[in-house]
Amino acid sequence: MKPPQQDPEAFPGNTQILVSPQGEFIPSTSLVDLFVQGREAYQWRDSPSSSQQSVLDVEQEVSNLIKNLTPERARAIVSVVSHWEANNANSQRTMDDADPDICVKMQDGIKSLLRARSTAGSLDRLCQLPGLSLMMASRIYRFCCPGDGASLDRHSSYFFNSVPIRSCSARSGFATEFRREWSTEKRTTSRLAIDRPNLYRKNLTEYVQVYLPLLTRLAQFLNEHKVTYSCAATGQQKQWRAADVEMAGYQWWSENGRS
Repeated sequence: MKPPQQDPEAFPGNTQILVSPQGEFIPSTSLVDLFVQGREAYQWRDSPSSSQQSVLDVEQEVSNLIKNLTPERARAIVSVVSHWEANNANSQRTMDDADPDICVKMQDGIKSLLRARSTAGSLDRLCQLPGLSLMMASRIYRFCCPGDGASLDRHSSYFFNSVPIRSCSARSGFATEFRREWSTEKRTTSRLAIDRPNLYRKNLTEYVQVYLPLLTRLAQFLNEHKVTYSCAATGQQKQWRAADVEMAGYQWWSENGRS
């Protein structure tokens, strides 16, 4: 039995992205509604209001730590993001107790992200550090560069793998092609495949070259068409960033999609 790569049947009818001859990404009305619904309901281990306030708090804390970045502040950023992610205890301890030379490498990796943004090399540099993974590196990028970055996990990868994309000038398929695998031999849930080097490289490239540009284009479309969402933490109507589109996809799939 092959690992599940897509599941478009999970969506309501006519949920898709159209690519115009000019290259504009146009989400269907059904997909736009789904994004708004998912973003407004977003929660991570708590109610939408508390969860979304937590995101705002971590963004602010990381923004403060980035100022006058030092190795210790870099370690603190990694630790803060890991705590928010609810990382496993062993990985969390590894990051919290990182040796000074690892802290310097954390600083170098974050500086590289800030300077070069979403290049695969910058993310790969973080992924090679003890306790970190592609998912964790994507979260560090998301909080260090909230205007550009976005998280990646098993729900968001499965969501965008399953969104049909139709193009007038190119082969149609799905929005992303992340490689996925079963998480255990019992095959109870699936996950993003990152343990084998070839699959890790494939997914890192997909994240940088396909996923981030896709989320950015979708956010641009929503903002240009004056689609907003209501923030559960502040009650304000807000515009979209790439991270918001990812959060919407994550939330919808966690409640409605296959695991």
